[in-house]
Amino acid sequence: MSKSYAIVMALIVGVCISIQAPINAGLGKIMPAKTAALHSFLTATIILVLMNVFSGELSMYGNITKIHPVYWTGGLLGLGIVFLTIKVIPVLGMSTAFSIFVAVQLIMSIFIDHFGILGVPRSPVSILKVVGVVLLFISVRLILK
Repeated sequence: MSKSYAIVMALIVGVCISIQAPINAGLGKIMPAKTAALHSFLTATIILVLMNVFSGELSMYGNITKIHPVYWTGGLLGLGIVFLTIKVIPVLGMSTAFSIFVAVQLIMSIFIDHFGILGVPRSPVSILKVVGVVLLFISVRLILK
């Protein structure tokens, strides 16, 4: 995949995350958060099964037994993200919640990059990254006011 295409896809992910959160939070207003999260994951599971069946790639799922167990936690982490977002958005609002989400994600990504955790290529912390984190904290603080 080209870098340009990856950037476009990353932009789409950002838009989807921003739209998904209030949709799921809206579901959480009319049903328990666990049920709203179930709906989100059930819908995604059905679509992913169909995509894998029609692409002929479902048989590749057998390879799941060959990976390190830490990689099995992705679904659990996704569950935590969806469930907690459903709970947090109505209390904090989108801009406050997402400023916190993004700040923590960027700090964690710098940590993961620096140490090469989970198979990510190492990318040492630089002064520019530290300045970016400081500016991020300032941004979060401004949004929280």
